[in-house]
Amino acid sequence: MPVPVPTAGGNIITPSPQTDPDCRGTYELSLQLAAQKNGTALLALEQRTSPQCMIPVIKFRRAQYPYIARHVFVAEYQRNKPMLLTFNGSRDPQSNANRTDVCTIPQKRTLLQQQNDPNLTMSDHCDEYPYASTMQGGIAGYPGVNPGTSNGPSMMMVPAAENRSQGGRLTQFYQGRDDNRRGVAMQRGDPFAVVAIMT
Repeated sequence: MPVPVPTAGGNIITPSPQTDPDCRGTYELSLQLAAQKNGTALLALEQRTSPQCMIPVIKFRRAQYPYIARHVFVAEYQRNKPMLLTFNGSRDPQSNANRTDVCTIPQKRTLLQQQNDPNLTMSDHCDEYPYASTMQGGIAGYPGVNPGTSNGPSMMMVPAAENRSQGGRLTQFYQGRDDNRRGVAMQRGDPFAVVAIMT
């Protein structure tokens, strides 16, 4: 059974059935696993199916992105933020509005005090999840898109270089230039999953 996908303004779309018989049910299963935050099963599904048969998945490994991976994990499993996100689309004005909504200087100071990490300073970056480039991002996300979670993104201070690297990876991912998207750029309203690999 297809899982409804939230879009801007709280509208709901249901993915079209895949025409490739090899994909039958796999796309819907990938949506369902992401909605349930079952990253382990989602990654296992990705290993045994074609990228065209499931939603895109971007992964952040703790070994390469220690702060980012930790933040994604904490946001999804401790702060009740979704693993299943919806892309705003390239050059969407909501993405810029979302970015200006979060992480003021007083917020950075508060986060640094809360995290109490001697490796972080005011010159480092405030990471937000869900991303500003998603319909769930910004102070409140789009109405009706992220029910059951507290308003606003999860925020955590992260090293500036790691945050810049994450931004570059997200851009490549959206443009379909990462290792598992095979040149298929994402469009506004496309669902995708974010998985932290903590091992």
